[in-house]
Amino acid sequence: MNKLWYALAMAGLLLLSSEGMAQHARVPPSLENLLKQVPSSTLAKEIRKRGDAKRGALLFHKSAAACIQCHAIDERQESIGPNLSSLRQRFRSLPSDEYLVESLLFPSKDIRMEFRTVQIQTEDGDLLSGVLQKENDTEVMLRTTNDLLKPIVLAKSSIERQTFSNRSIMPDGLISSFYESKDFFDLAAYVFEVVS
Repeated sequence: MNKLWYALAMAGLLLLSSEGMAQHARVPPSLENLLKQVPSSTLAKEIRKRGDAKRGALLFHKSAAACIQCHAIDERQESIGPNLSSLRQRFRSLPSDEYLVESLLFPSKDIRMEFRTVQIQTEDGDLLSGVLQKENDTEVMLRTTNDLLKPIVLAKSSIERQTFSNRSIMPDGLISSFYESKDFFDLAAYVFEVVS
């Protein structure tokens, strides 16, 4: 009788462990992918209702998404990405909450030329990627993600090829660094506050 119970228990454990392994083998969709399936108007309403801008400020400045590395929140600051405090001037009105939500989830959906990624190959074979800050007849100034504070100035005569991408320098997937929708709501609430 003990052998029968032991065999049944072992079979049950094997069955449970194989079902558990099958469940763990299926990778659940990321938070970002789940949020992308929700209409931006619905997300905007939830953000206004449940988002905590103070907590969002911490996420903006300290999270793995590292928003502050590319976005300024003060007109006196320089940034590689759009300065959030000057978006109102750019749009000549306040951008909609839906637009801001989509900008966070789909960074390459609407990119102004000055924020498009440019790849430059020099005659020496160096390949540089970043955002073109300034350009004149003789040189270009490039701001790369490697060192945002130190732009690179290149003579146009040293550039073999220069191509613009349709991709934002803000990579897709930054919101995937968050574990809960609350994190996204809080971050977006802070962005809403800075922009307004």
